Amino acid sequence: MTNQSLTLTTESGAPVADNQNTQMTGPAGPVLLADQHLIEKFARCVDHFRKADATYGSRVEEALAAARI
Repeated sequence: MTNQSLTLTTESGAPVADNQNTQMTGPAGPVLLADQHLIEKFARCVDHFRKADATYGSRVEEALAAARI
């Protein structure tokens, strides 16, 4: 294994300085749309749940078809 430090980057390759906090307009203000890393995290989350939901729907259909027999 190498001794290189791993750097978290956005999808475009820009380094992420802070993965645990987001950019806001003030202490309790809204989140900035300029926070590219947060937007990418949301996109991956939505994609994950969309794929999981499709799998869930097909399993329900199979269970209903089996119950009709």
